Amino acid sequence: MTALVAVSTTARRSPLAAVRAPVLRGVAWPLLASRLVVWATGVPAMLALGYSGWRARADPANLTAGLGSVGEVVGAPVMRWDSVYYVEIARHGYTQIKQAGFFPLYPLLTGALDGIVGSTVVAGTLISLVAFAVGLVLFDRLAVLETGSAVVARRAVWLLALFPASLFFSAVYTEALFLALSVGAFLAARGGRWAWAGILGGLAAATRNVGVMLLVPLVILYVWGPREDRRDERGRFPLRADALWLALVPLGCAAVATLMWDRFDDPFTAWTSQ
Repeated sequence: MTALVAVSTTARRSPLAAVRAPVLRGVAWPLLASRLVVWATGVPAMLALGYSGWRARADPANLTAGLGSVGEVVGAPVMRWDSVYYVEIARHGYTQIKQAGFFPLYPLLTGALDGIVGSTVVAGTLISLVAFAVGLVLFDRLAVLETGSAVVARRAVWLLALFPASLFFSAVYTEALFLALSVGAFLAARGGRWAWAGILGGLAAATRNVGVMLLVPLVILYVWGPREDRRDERGRFPLRADALWLALVPLGCAAVATLMWDRFDDPFTAWTSQ
């Protein structure tokens, strides 16, 4: 009974539990500024350059036509190339083997939200933006934990929000969701919240094909640290029952394999299709 209470308490202490208003304000500015840069450059580029044959090569089904002429321009920074695959999966599930390399958690969430907002592209963008915001907050908390400096952490958040490839964090891609889940898993592990580390790691493994590799650093953190829950101890930490939570990481990968087996009669299709 005592063990069950301890597990329940551990599960309730989420990685976001210690977030305060100053942290949220500190993250809001890099979030807004970086997305302003993305739209301020993406929309004029779309108006100046047009599609340049993009539809014929990457969107033969013309899925973006439903956005309308204005929507296609405004949506230029969020709906291009691999986004089409996520939209197709969110709407119709896995119907072609070439879709198998795009892991299911993000399109599953997008499809669920689509039923509420009435647009797959809008749903995917909202999920990415919310996940990016959560990812920045978690990254800030992890940076403070690692460096001991709120100033350094805030600078790191700005760099993460503004580096060139961060444009994908607001696109209909998995990057923002994977960022939030993976950073959340590390933050939970550093604090000794192994239930959350396993849950978030398992969800990350169902988001991108490299997600299962999070198990390696999570195990290292469990066995050798650093760990805030046992900061006074040194050396190798013995395995306890809470280490079993980390089995959820490969379980997320196994769930993807099971889905691929059901759809394409091959559990490894997600890793071999591209």
